[in-house]
Amino acid sequence: MTREAGNPETMASDIDPGTRGKGVWTVKASDAQGWPELYLDGVGWTRIEPTPSRATPPVYAIPASSAGTLTDVNPATGAQTTAPGGAAPKRLVDPTASNAAKPGVATSLSSGLRWLTHGWGLVLLAFALGLLASLIVPMAAKWRRRQNLIAARTSAQQVEVQWTLLTSSLSDLGIARAPSRTPRQLRNYYDREASLQGADSEALGRVVHTLESSRYAAPGPVPDGFAADARRVLRAAEAAHRPRDRIRAALWSSDGLAQLRSMRASVAWYVGAPLRYLTDGFERRFRDHR
Repeated sequence: MTREAGNPETMASDIDPGTRGKGVWTVKASDAQGWPELYLDGVGWTRIEPTPSRATPPVYAIPASSAGTLTDVNPATGAQTTAPGGAAPKRLVDPTASNAAKPGVATSLSSGLRWLTHGWGLVLLAFALGLLASLIVPMAAKWRRRQNLIAARTSAQQVEVQWTLLTSSLSDLGIARAPSRTPRQLRNYYDREASLQGADSEALGRVVHTLESSRYAAPGPVPDGFAADARRVLRAAEAAHRPRDRIRAALWSSDGLAQLRSMRASVAWYVGAPLRYLTDGFERRFRDHR
């Protein structure tokens, strides 16, 4: 038709870039295509794509730039066809081309995972996991002690919780508990084992006196300085022990281990609940059948 109208025309053929997946470019026979090109006065050779379903849109479908320049890009070679106008050509982006070569979220995530599993990244990952693991027992201990304090309603219960917290913390340092002794005997015992002197020994005396009054005297309010005295006794005992004992007591406390065992038992109970339900139902049906 164009030749009959007196316009120069030619046929061009090329192959689309194909698709990229897992670092491999795949080019099929269906990626081959052909198109006619017409010579237009003032524009030059212009591609005419009757069915622009793939690759770069034809030049006539793209609006002119501010400088009146039309730019087309060959999808296989990247060559540009620019109409006269004097402006620098702009490269058109193929809207249907693969985005695999562009650094996106998936590429960044893959690079980050590769870095974390090699060299210094692996060392950093191991350090971070070790740090998180070392915090499990202390956090469990803190949770258990806080829950015990919240559950203590009466003054006597509050005194017993604070005393249990003190004795368990001293036990973590290596000072064994002595539950069979009276409060006054306990004062002499902890005075000797924790190497308490002066004001620290007096603080232990006030703690033991409050414990004795709570157990054997009429109910009354907890003294304001009771918790502070208990903390002072614990700090004095920690200062008298070796650093490795203090670290072990902080990272591997008996309260934290007890809380983890309790949580494990609870999880096991809930996980086994459906199986127990099915087993009990089977046993009832078996008995009814008999």
